[in-house]
This record gives sequence, structure tokens and C-alpha cells, in this order.
Amino acid sequence: MAGKIQLNLDGQQINTFVSYFKSLPKKPATTIRFFNRGDFYTVHGSDAEQASKSIFRTTSFIKTIGSGKDALDSLILNKNQFESYVKDLLLVKQYRVEVYTNPGKKSQSSWNLEFKGSPGNLSQFEDILFSSDNDQVLGNSVLGIKFDSKTKSVGVALVDNVDHCFSVAQFPDDDNFSNLESVIIQFGPKECVGASESSGDTDRLKKIAERCGVMFSVRKKSEFSLDGLTQDLNRLLKFKDGQQQNAQAIPQMSLEVAMASLSAVIKYLELCSDTENFGHFKIQNLDRQRFVYLDSAAISALSVYSTAENSSRSNPTTIVDLLDKCRTAQGHRLLHQWVKQPLKDILVVNERHDIVELLCNDTVLRQSLYEESLRRVPDLHVLSKKLERKKSNLQDCDRIYQAMEKLPTLIKALEECNDGEPHPSLRDSISEPLKDNLKDMEKYQEMVGSTLDLGLVDKGEYLVKAEFDDDLQKLREKMDELEEAFERELNRAARDLSLEPKKTLKLESNSQLGYFFRVTLKEEKTIRNNKNYPQIDTNKAGVRFRSTKLLDMNEDYLATMEQYSEHQQSIVNEVISIAAGYSGTLQHISYIIARLDVLCSFAVVASCSSKPYVRPKMLPQGSGVMKVTEARHPCVELVDNVSFIPNDIEFTKDSLFQVITGPNMGGKSTFIRRLAILL
Repeated sequence: MAGKIQLNLDGQQINTFVSYFKSLPKKPATTIRFFNRGDFYTVHGSDAEQASKSIFRTTSFIKTIGSGKDALDSLILNKNQFESYVKDLLLVKQYRVEVYTNPGKKSQSSWNLEFKGSPGNLSQFEDILFSSDNDQVLGNSVLGIKFDSKTKSVGVALVDNVDHCFSVAQFPDDDNFSNLESVIIQFGPKECVGASESSGDTDRLKKIAERCGVMFSVRKKSEFSLDGLTQDLNRLLKFKDGQQQNAQAIPQMSLEVAMASLSAVIKYLELCSDTENFGHFKIQNLDRQRFVYLDSAAISALSVYSTAENSSRSNPTTIVDLLDKCRTAQGHRLLHQWVKQPLKDILVVNERHDIVELLCNDTVLRQSLYEESLRRVPDLHVLSKKLERKKSNLQDCDRIYQAMEKLPTLIKALEECNDGEPHPSLRDSISEPLKDNLKDMEKYQEMVGSTLDLGLVDKGEYLVKAEFDDDLQKLREKMDELEEAFERELNRAARDLSLEPKKTLKLESNSQLGYFFRVTLKEEKTIRNNKNYPQIDTNKAGVRFRSTKLLDMNEDYLATMEQYSEHQQSIVNEVISIAAGYSGTLQHISYIIARLDVLCSFAVVASCSSKPYVRPKMLPQGSGVMKVTEARHPCVELVDNVSFIPNDIEFTKDSLFQVITGPNMGGKSTFIRRLAILL
């Protein structure tokens, strides 16, 4: 507990630190400052109260240092509490974080700002935030915004530091920044960056971003300059073969307002300070015209999605809650993206409808995908990004290997549907691209299969095969001998306790504890108060314990395994380095799987609805006809004790405007909303 850690400072040091803390520049309440004190961290002032309520659900852990006017509330956090709280601040609450350190533990007035992070700038907290699979590693883009008051145009630059992509656009806008609001809604940045302007435009931009639920950071106006941008892009961009290696020649440079926004975001994220970013980024136009216009008012009025953490799929109140039956993490993300970006292209929409209709009609295929194939696919996008950054381990490599081993079964099911003649849309957009990318992964499968000892994976051990090295072979032989000794000790302990080995007395292992015995709670009395069998812990699965001999052998086994892991590290590094080359292919596979998952989710919703969903007949834009028969609101009809009355809706070139009248609570708003949702 943090309460056992003491802040060992004398009176003079406390006074010095309090004076330093109060001299720091003022900050917004959404910025939390931490002070790294080596083995623990502290927060002070209003940050201490906020942290204590969030972590401990009470303020009783807060201590006051100093006295009188120099009194300062302080809270001590151990490293686990610090890491958990930082995750919550950056990924959930969308706050900023600053971490100060005292180099050499000098005077309490000698603190430096070592790390800082925000929802869109997580690079300095990568190891804390993404030490395990987390879908929040994705989608932490930053949108730079600059408004040119002379031309009344807005330049935006969306920087995705995970997918290594710059997307820029420049467009005219009105005084309410309607087009900008639509861009923020549709592309969902985690943070917006704008210039400090004296004209009041900055405040208006900030209000737009906050209305969309996005943090807004104000930067110096001088950062929104084209000076030095060409040099930065020359280092960051990955030029295509045959393309002139000069950023000045790319067509996006003509969008001066947008490129000024890009320059500011590059500085804000300090992309050029990390050489690993060099030669990895691509640049493209932000194509906002492909999607139907949506603003925050439309999102709210139509209940498209909820920002609340407790949104429910069992009682759906939003369109996303209703439609999201996805089985994979990448599918969940793609569905949210599709809902926020309704397409205008009728050909792409019809292609999606073709696949959904096929899955609706083929119950066997739909259930096979939903119940078996898709649920076994890990988050390949996250794994691919870990590979790309060379942050993976052998367990990640095995997860990718196992996923690739299951894909042929999925592809076979897709090819055998519709009596062996799959629909062209399914074949061309799903099964064939999946086959092609899976073929590109064959060498990866061979490498992992020949390197990783797959026989130990079920035991939670991820080790290189011993035959790669003589020293590894010797260590493996020692581990095998110890495992045989464990079995003998199991039989001896069973005789001593009058239990049946492998039935009432079991030998188990995991990566944290190594080997141990387990008996059920019913058999606990056989080892109670027995000094020869010290207990580890008790849970609903039973009691875990060891004999004194097993304890010694287990320590030897864990030490040997640690030697094995250290010795194999050079081989592991080489495997990870080679595997990183497959990250691009893995990303393609991830997108195809996500696409199939979303379309399967749509088919599940349509086929399992108590009232049938029908496929619409899409007409080209400009046809001047919209006819809906017995239209229903997909969410309202699911509300308990509501008998929904469907209505017909028809618009033609001769009837483009209709007036709806009726009493209060008579359904006028629902009538309008249902039409907007169906479209």
C-alpha cells in the first residue's frame, strides 16, 4: 500500500519543495502533475484530492506537508497505482499528464519536466499504456487546425502516429465552422491543436472541439508556420519508388493553410526527435466528401453512438449498441468508424449489402463465422503494431502463428458457401485477398514453427527450441530432469497425504509461481497445520501449496528457466526483427477480418430481429425518389412495453417538402429521426 511509503523530507526540504511547487505555471484542472521520487510518485494540491478520490475512493490517504500558508496536500502512489492512474487519465478521462523528476536527487527546487502526454500524444507513455494488448493503442490521432480569416478557409492535418499517416485538407467554412465540426465527428481525433489567436477564433474552435468531446490544446502561433516543414517531411515521409525524394514536390504542399497545421502537429508530437519515425509516414488528402455530412447535433439527436462507458448492448439505446455484435476487437473499431462515416458511393454500399444478404440467407455460414471462426481471432492490428515497433515477444509471435493456422478453415467455409459458388462481392473483397495475404505469411509460419517450442505453449512457456544451441540443450535437459522429479514428488506427497495423484492431488504450474500442488477445498484438512506443506494461497479452485522438497526444486527450476530465457534472447531478437517485416501483411489481414466481422454482425442483427429487416434498393444520387414502406425506428421498437406503429414515407421530385402535424408526444420527432437513421 502507498500508505506504508514515507516521504522522508526534513522541514527545510519540505519548505523548499512547497515553494517550488507553488511557483510552477498555472495549469488547467485537466492536467495532472506527478513527481517521480524513485521508488514511488507523489501528487500535490488539487491533484492529490482528485487522485485520492479516483484511486482509493476516499481522501483519507492525503497528508499535509508544511504548515500555515505553506501547507500543501500530498498523496503518495506506488508504481502500480501510478501506472493504473496514468492509463485512466490518458485513455479514459482524456486528461493531460506531466511527470517531473529530480536528477541526482538534488535540491527540492531542482525538478525537470521529463515526460508529458495527452490523449493524442502517448508516445512517451507507450511502455506503461501498452505493455499488454489494448485496443486503445489505436486511434490516438491528433488534428491540427488553422483558420485563415482572410480567405475564410480552414486547414486541417490529421496525424496518426500509429498508422504513420498524414492526412490534410483545406476547405472554406462558415462562421459556425460547420464543415470543421463534421471533420472532427467523422474522423474522431483524440485531440485538436490550434493556434493562439487574439481575434477570438481560438475560443470558437475550442468550443467546437469540446462540443464533439475532443480535447483542445492551444499552441504558439509561430508553430503554425511552413518554415522547416520541407526538411521535416523529407525525413519523415516514405517516398514511393520512382518518386522525387523532395517533399516540396508533393501536391499537398499547395494547401498552405493545411500544411501549416501539419507543421504544428509535427512539432507538438516531436516526431523528428525520434529517428524510428524517419521514412515511415505517408501523406494523403483527407477525403471528407466521400461521407454523408454529420455534426455533433445529428449524432446526439439520432443516438448514433454514446460516449458513456456504460452503454449497453443488451438494452440498446444507440445505433452502435444495436449493430455491434462483432466478435473481434478490430471489428468493433471498424464498425464505429463506418457508423460515423456513412458512405455516398452506391457501388461500395451495394457491395456491403451483397455480403450481408448472403450471410443472412446462409445460416450455416453465418453461425460458423459468428460462433467459431471470428471469436478465435486476436487483435491482429495491435499485434502488427507491436511487431512494427519491435516491442513483441515470443507469446505475440505464437498468437499470430495460431491465428494464421486457423484462417484456412475460415477461407474454406467462405469458398464452399452458396453451393461452392461464392458471390463475387464476397470472393473479391474477402476470400481472395485473405488467401493472397495468408500466402505471404507462409515464411513467417515456417520461421515460428521451426523456432518456437510449440509443445510448451500449453504450459504457458514460450521458449526457443533447445536444439538451436548447445547451452540451451543442456538447460533444457536439466529442466526435463526437474519435471520428472516433480512427478516423483507428486507421487510421494500423495502417499504421505493419503491422496490420489493427478485426481485429488494435482501438480500444476504457471509462469509466475512455477510448480505447485493443488487440492480442492474439501481436501484442505489433509494439509491444515502441516509444516511440511506450506500453503501459497486459497481460492474457489482450491488450495495451492508445496512440499518443502518441491519448494527447493521449484526455485531451481525457475532459476534454470531464467537462464534459458536470458540465453535465448539473441535468438528471440532476431526472430522479432524478421517478424517485423510481416507487419504490413498482418495489417491487411486484420482489416479484411474486421470487414468480415462487421458485415457478419449486420447479418446477425438483421436475421435475429423479432421483426424482419429488408435490403433496400439503392438508387443513384439525383434520382429524386425516396420511398420507405412500414418504416420503423430500430432502437425504439426494442423498448419494453412499446408497441411501435410503422409508417410509410415517400418523397418524389414533385414532393420534396412535407409538413408533419400532431399533438405533443405524438411521435413527430421519432418519425423524422427514423427516416434519418434509415438513410
